[in-house]
Amino acid sequence: MATEFVCPNCGRTCKNAAGFSSHRRKCERASDETGEGSSKTAEAFATKGQAFYDEVVGAYELSVVELRTLEDICREIDLIERLQVALDRGSLIVPGSMGQPTASPLVQELRQHRAVLDRLMKSLALPDAEAEQGSRSESARDRAMKRWGAGGA
Repeated sequence: MATEFVCPNCGRTCKNAAGFSSHRRKCERASDETGEGSSKTAEAFATKGQAFYDEVVGAYELSVVELRTLEDICREIDLIERLQVALDRGSLIVPGSMGQPTASPLVQELRQHRAVLDRLMKSLALPDAEAEQGSRSESARDRAMKRWGAGGA
């Protein structure tokens, strides 16, 4: 069964991992030089990115810098989704440059983009509702321990 690799930037398909990697680098350089992608507005995000954008903008007032970071986060969310779909349609194991079985390059790309998303989310530093709930529970427990004593006597 032949595996096709789909470029996340332009949608072009490649028949092998080496061709995919080469095309992807050229495609990214071309989009950087032409500036394509930089003119996207918030409405240009795909479903998951747009949903996240709408939720955050509806809940928080963000500065210009935070909005820019949020846009990057939404693009990463959408890119991760596209890479996951491409990986789901393909195979985890593909022929390497010498015909040996090797992991699909999409596996590494997904891992890297998830790390980027994690860093962007941390840099945006939105309050975590669950963490806030946990800290309230801890402080309530601490107050109860002070009031009633640690030994229950």
